[in-house]
Amino acid sequence: MTALYTATGAPVAQVRGTSASVRNEFLLIQAGFAALPASAYAADTGAANAYAVAVSSVITAYVDGLQVILKASHANTGASTVNVNGLGAIAIVHQDGTALQVNDIYVNQFVVAIYNATTNQFVLAGSAMGQILADITAQVSAAVTAAAFQAALPAQAGNAGLFVTTNGANASWSSVIGNSLYLNSNFGGY
Repeated sequence: MTALYTATGAPVAQVRGTSASVRNEFLLIQAGFAALPASAYAADTGAANAYAVAVSSVITAYVDGLQVILKASHANTGASTVNVNGLGAIAIVHQDGTALQVNDIYVNQFVVAIYNATTNQFVLAGSAMGQILADITAQVSAAVTAAAFQAALPAQAGNAGLFVTTNGANASWSSVIGNSLYLNSNFGGY
């Protein structure tokens, strides 16, 4: 790790230093803080998939590690960009470098993106909701359309109000869920 500040030893602790030595030490400290990656927040003012923020921090160039936090004014519908302080639109990607998918960013979400100078992209920090939902939807869809599942499901006609149960090998309809009884309001809840 690179040291951002190293004391010069002048002025010496417990001794008054000259104004020039104190000022030089202060400038070294200030330079150390300036070397830290910047973090900036602003509400998004852009259009669909083209996020734009005007942050109050003085950012004059995209630098490696720049962290931008924005509050999205719209959900994304696919690949997206962010433009910070008018420096130019830069792609926002997942941590693996793939483009955003529908609803990875949703309305009023606080989005944290970190600039990667090597790839010239902002990397979305944290989980992307659109990817999670797409994965769940794909898995549920595959399970529901699986021939084995459909074949094992008993006929539905005349089974309103009943539950599908299984003994581990076969599915059937029942008014009992596990060790619980199905409570029917026609009998006063008993």
